[in-house]
Amino acid sequence: MMGVPDAVFYLVVVLSTIGLVVLHFRPVWNRVVNETKRILGCLRAPRLHRALVGSLLCGVLITVFTGGIWNPPDASTIGATYYGHPLVWRVVLSTITRSTEYDFLNFTMDTLFWMIVAFATWFVWRKIAVPHRQTSKSPA
Repeated sequence: MMGVPDAVFYLVVVLSTIGLVVLHFRPVWNRVVNETKRILGCLRAPRLHRALVGSLLCGVLITVFTGGIWNPPDASTIGATYYGHPLVWRVVLSTITRSTEYDFLNFTMDTLFWMIVAFATWFVWRKIAVPHRQTSKSPA
């Protein structure tokens, strides 16, 4: 295109594509949003906050625990040992001083991953495994 920079052209193409996708999937998106509101509406705010704090604590603990699990990549530095799962966040280098390097971005991503797993586990356990309590009056 003459006179129009490539970046502007690509931006217009991307935005129009996103617009078409949003228009096409709007009913699906609305159902997802409504279902999420319905599910989270069943939970009281203090219970949800406790679940989120608990899942954050579980995420951090599991991430720290996985810092001891060996996770070798396909290609790596010779003599380096990699730890952390699913992402490597601790690297022990085999040097004279035996130094350890930490990748805090991967640590944060691992914590977020395990937090989501813990919250999903709690949510499924709460909805499926725990029977609904019904108030029944005992005969007098």
